[in-house]
Amino acid sequence: MAINILQNAERFSSAGVGYAGITPNEVMAWRVLFFRADADSTFQNLLETATPAGQLYALAGLRFRNDVVFARAAARFEGRLDRVQTVRGCIVGASTVRELVAEIRKGDWVRDYLRGSEYPRLR
Repeated sequence: MAINILQNAERFSSAGVGYAGITPNEVMAWRVLFFRADADSTFQNLLETATPAGQLYALAGLRFRNDVVFARAAARFEGRLDRVQTVRGCIVGASTVRELVAEIRKGDWVRDYLRGSEYPRLR
């Protein structure tokens, strides 16, 4: 199910969205895949089969798992100017794939995916 969620992702989201900082299904799916034994091959497959947003999740997955594969994949995506819808906290927008790849390269997005939301949870 996690693969299917990322394969069909419509937007690239931060770890916490909306006022309550809810973790989106895509980020939960990313976390499930990141900690699997076959994560590298799964993310590499998503680079070829997923929507543009799903490809970005896959690239983010490779960022801290496999430097060589990440560098090679990032180079393929750095020239892309197509836009992907983003959700950062409460802000919905769009960025080019190139911009998002640069952010992923710096560790943005991925750190939050690993640590959880930067927004406090409501109790």
